[in-house]
Amino acid sequence: MRACSKWIEEDASSWFDAWDKIPLGFILWHVQELAGKSHMRHALAGAMYLMLVHYSRGKKADRDVGYDFIRRVQNAEGELTKRELQREEAIAIGREFIAVKEGLPYGEWFSWVNERSGFSYGQVRRYMRLAREAEKTSREYA
Repeated sequence: MRACSKWIEEDASSWFDAWDKIPLGFILWHVQELAGKSHMRHALAGAMYLMLVHYSRGKKADRDVGYDFIRRVQNAEGELTKRELQREEAIAIGREFIAVKEGLPYGEWFSWVNERSGFSYGQVRRYMRLAREAEKTSREYA
């Protein structure tokens, strides 16, 4: 309240509207990712403060809030986004498939994929392609 006291004095109804618009569920979901790194109460208070500061800069509660600040925080901390994590997992799976294929006798790969992998043949090929591309990229930058 102290941080936004001028706003409260000038337009208290807008202040309360802003509080009503804060997506607490969304914020709590992201704050849980900080478990073990920060006190949950402090992280929640900080996120709520960011939302209120966003509204106080002329963007009152009648406008939607962009959540780009969360992505900027993740990038600043070097954390991978969900998409980047999924890509890393796909590359790791692709590497495993490449190793299995290299260990099988000629002609047994397709039947192994169908019987034992749990993935479609097309998905296996995509994972392997991602792994090969990642390997090629890492060699180019090495």
